[in-house]
Amino acid sequence: ICRGLFKFIYYILRALTLVWILIYTLFFQVPMHVDCVLVQNPPSFPLLFIAWAYCKIHRCSLIIDWHNLGFSMFAMSPTHPIKIFVRRLELFMAKRANGHFCVSKGIKEWLLTHALGSQKIHVPIRVLYDRPPHFFQPTKLEDMHELMKKLNAEFWKSCPSLLKHYNMDENTLNRDTLLTMWDAQHGL
Repeated sequence: ICRGLFKFIYYILRALTLVWILIYTLFFQVPMHVDCVLVQNPPSFPLLFIAWAYCKIHRCSLIIDWHNLGFSMFAMSPTHPIKIFVRRLELFMAKRANGHFCVSKGIKEWLLTHALGSQKIHVPIRVLYDRPPHFFQPTKLEDMHELMKKLNAEFWKSCPSLLKHYNMDENTLNRDTLLTMWDAQHGL
């Protein structure tokens, strides 16, 4: 019982801390002349509600970027109170947003079916697939090794005592990194 009570108190304090940080950041750190607030979901709680309140007070738009459905990420029974609360929060906030981005057609369909469709709310919903553009290509092994050598040099400069501990010398530093190794017979 004592352990469960401490866990419960921890989660309450964590939620209150998040609420305070979000309120402080949005209401005191963000300039008042923003046109919109873009929020990634999840996390749903407490961010969505606080961002919506900020948008109402400052008369700006709330755009939700749906990467997943927060309630679906909880490994608990569908009837668990936390899961029900987060699902209802997401439904409530989806109806109040001025626009939506989704990473899949499935999330868009969920929004249309469960959150927006029943009340015929018309807000823009755009599917933007979460994948790299075509010009991103795998890095060549030689290029990766050169980058790792540069990073390696910076790492070892900041940790000189480790150099001695691992018996690293200049030749080894120029040849091997934490992630790549040069082999004289085979190359990389």
